[in-house]
Amino acid sequence: MTFSTQAGELLANRVFAAKMLLLATCNAAWFDVRGSLRRLDGTARALMGASTVIWLLVLNCGRWIGHT
Repeated sequence: MTFSTQAGELLANRVFAAKMLLLATCNAAWFDVRGSLRRLDGTARALMGASTVIWLLVLNCGRWIGHT
């Protein structure tokens, strides 16, 4: 909803661009495609950790959108 009301302003914002780039990562898709829920091996744990870090960065970027 915020994007639809301020699209031009948000597209010019570097933090918003970083947030969208982080959201566009394929970590969740890769986790699902390789069947990590069935395997639960070291790679699955690494993907889970990466996903957690990515989402924390997305949240952090979302907080900074208003400050730039």
